[in-house]
Amino acid sequence: TRPNNLELRRGTNAIFQCTATADDSLKSNIDWYKDGQLLTYSGRFIKDITDPNTLKIVDVQFDDAGSYVCRAHTEIDFDEASATLIVQDRPNKPKITKINCNGSINQPFAVVQWEATGDNFARILYYELQYNTSFQ
Repeated sequence: TRPNNLELRRGTNAIFQCTATADDSLKSNIDWYKDGQLLTYSGRFIKDITDPNTLKIVDVQFDDAGSYVCRAHTEIDFDEASATLIVQDRPNKPKITKINCNGSINQPFAVVQWEATGDNFARILYYELQYNTSFQ
């Protein structure tokens, strides 16, 4: 079976599973690659000893996002399947580029210009402007 694509929040755990069937007379193994590089199973990247078809990534971070390939191989053949990990987090705060306060005591108003600085793969549904003023 192919591993599933995952879209997870930063700090959660990712689990990729991949299964392959080979002739019983052949020794088979599954290796995992991230962005074309063979993974070493240390730190947050864990290959379960009891289930060698599973790759677990503990406490996913932005740099864990990418393409993961499970490569099943025997001494005579191999097959591989890939999945993508997208890591999401709270969008970055916007950058204020200009504030212009005008008006009078009876009719105060302000013009605020800003620009987005990144959504961190979390869809932005709306922006909310909050303010605190000394106008009376």
